[in-house]
Amino acid sequence: NIDLVTGRRVGQTCDAVAAGAHVDDTASVTASVVDDGATVSADAVVERSVLLHGAHVGAGARVSGSVVMGHVGDGAVVVDSVLGAGAVVDAGEHLVGHRRPDPDGA
Repeated sequence: NIDLVTGRRVGQTCDAVAAGAHVDDTASVTASVVDDGATVSADAVVERSVLLHGAHVGAGARVSGSVVMGHVGDGAVVVDSVLGAGAVVDAGEHLVGHRRPDPDGA
């Protein structure tokens, strides 16, 4: 079982990174779940987040407290947000407390 608050398997001290995920050696992933088919690029930081199949976190990007299925560009910052399939955060963009795409269609 996985503790969804800490992103750790109960009784274990490792982060939940699936075997089919690609996490660059220079990236940092803490208290997070990284699914098969997700990519975390060089120097990216992922904390307290869930990266689902197909998620991409670009080089030097930071993702915190978020759920990601989409694409986070290089150097972007995503905090307390939800990115659905096909959602894109452009390189260098800062996104805080957003849902993309907007479920209300606005």
